[in-house]
Amino acid sequence: GVCGQEKADIRKFIGLHRTAPFLAFALSVCLLSLGGMPPLAGFFGKLYLFQAAIQNNQLSLAILGLINSVLSFGYYLRVIKNMYFEEGGQLIKEPSPWLVGSLYFIVFAIVIIPFFQNALLALVGLS
Repeated sequence: GVCGQEKADIRKFIGLHRTAPFLAFALSVCLLSLGGMPPLAGFFGKLYLFQAAIQNNQLSLAILGLINSVLSFGYYLRVIKNMYFEEGGQLIKEPSPWLVGSLYFIVFAIVIIPFFQNALLALVGLS
């Protein structure tokens, strides 16, 4: 079934930090941001979304979003746990230099955007 397939997919990341350390690090940063971990960019995206829902009297929508965020964060942490704390797994090599360069840019953006969020919001006319 679908649940069994999910588990098999997560297991593909077991031990990734040993065979492709930067790939594991970049994936961890992306997952933590997607989960809404402060001070990464994803946290501020969720914060603004929940604030907008509350300001528009959509408290139930904000609560459902928060519950979904907590549940998804638990799933993301399981993937990170598999990458760093489980033994075994497939041998996955470090990706191509082009992909590594793209990942450096993405990780940099996720970490640096929060420091310039006011300027970026002003740029797009939201502040």
